[in-house]
Amino acid sequence: RLIGLYPNMKWVMFGDSGEKDAEVYRYIKEKYPDRVIRYYIRDIESGEIKSN
Repeated sequence: RLIGLYPNMKWVMFGDSGEKDAEVYRYIKEKYPDRVIRYYIRDIESGEIKSN
């Protein structure tokens, strides 16, 4: 929803592996590839941070 409100803004998204953040962020990046710079997912079990 926010991406639609700010069409000229670039995005970096942060989430964790506890819910569906990775799937949602992947979908958003596929839908808006020119608007999402990167997303980061923190694995809640290992603490490792993965980026796309």
